[in-house]
Amino acid sequence: MRFARWSRASLHDDLLRLLSEELQLPDGQTVVSAFEQSYGGTPGSDGRVWFNWRGDGGAGTAAERWQILAPVRARAWGAVEINRQLKSAFRRHALDSALKPPWERWFPEPIGPEQIVYGDKVMNVKNTRFSERRVYPKEDALRYVANGEIGVVVGQAKGGKITWTPNKSEIEFSSQPGFKYDFYDWGDAADSPLELAWAITVHKAQGSEFELVILVLPENARALSRELFYTALTRQRQRVVIFHEGELDALIDAAAPGNSETARRLTNLFEAPSPVDVAGERLDDRLIHRTTSGVLVRSKNEVIIANLLTKLGVDWTYEEPFPGDDGRIVRPDFTIRTDAGMTVLWEHLGMLDNLKYRRKWEIKRAWYEANGVAPVGQSAKRATLMTTEDAEGVDSEEWEALARSVLGL
Repeated sequence: MRFARWSRASLHDDLLRLLSEELQLPDGQTVVSAFEQSYGGTPGSDGRVWFNWRGDGGAGTAAERWQILAPVRARAWGAVEINRQLKSAFRRHALDSALKPPWERWFPEPIGPEQIVYGDKVMNVKNTRFSERRVYPKEDALRYVANGEIGVVVGQAKGGKITWTPNKSEIEFSSQPGFKYDFYDWGDAADSPLELAWAITVHKAQGSEFELVILVLPENARALSRELFYTALTRQRQRVVIFHEGELDALIDAAAPGNSETARRLTNLFEAPSPVDVAGERLDDRLIHRTTSGVLVRSKNEVIIANLLTKLGVDWTYEEPFPGDDGRIVRPDFTIRTDAGMTVLWEHLGMLDNLKYRRKWEIKRAWYEANGVAPVGQSAKRATLMTTEDAEGVDSEEWEALARSVLGL
């Protein structure tokens, strides 16, 4: 861990100096080339840096070597402004090249409000399914890019088989090496599926890991909290730099339990845990909740569901083992059995905006389908799968109506 300080009057220069030290960027004309190589670029014999794509993974595989994290998007020390400054310092030549007339361009035109071009590091910010025409190679492609996935624009680049003026941007994501996805200009900024991503917010970094993390912390910012520190400090695999404006004492105060929004989730980090058994696992007693029937569950929303099922008078169990034909055993949140012999598995999806959580759910859902569990409305061999979410808040009346409909009550 390293601590480095910045001044509001010279944040841009201080950050460039810190990056040069941490990424070992040289002085002089080669600094731009070294910066581009630090996140996936490859120097060519022509003196340019190319962001290559290969069947076994290209520039996208290096996109998470290092990452700047900011507490917010806006403000001078937010992710948007830091990205703008870095693009101006290191990628102006790429933008100028993309703005040339069609007959002179080697790369696609800039796309989106941030004028994303070939070689930029980007983040996908919308859960999107792609047709087979927009991913290459088509075979074995997931054809799905989740909110929060980070990659590099690797094409198109004129040359070789591409003799025409490039007309689309192709991105290889670190989570899907060996595949590239097509993106076109989407017009309205509100519809933007991509953002520049040399700097991202701490919130957007949840579920990701980077070799080097640089955490930008302003003085007296309302966004600072114990949770922010915990999330940011657990994103690094090798090194973290605390790039702070104020005194270190202020950072210690921000990390104190009194500044925690959900201190119960951090007991293992800041104080000795008090473990209890829940469904065969050892959990901190501050991480569990008790339903009206005395069953211990993991979240407040699961308390709502459990109490709802008790109110409906149905036979239910929490995290009951559900064996598959392949020998694997999963534990659905709730297993419900009706008098008519129907089995319903109720899964509450409370963290779909978390990249790793969503990926695990996609795998689990596919496993369910392969083992005789079908979604509501489809014919099921073994059980019916019912899901709820809380991205837009909890609607217990809607959940109860869904349960009554599915269970025939």
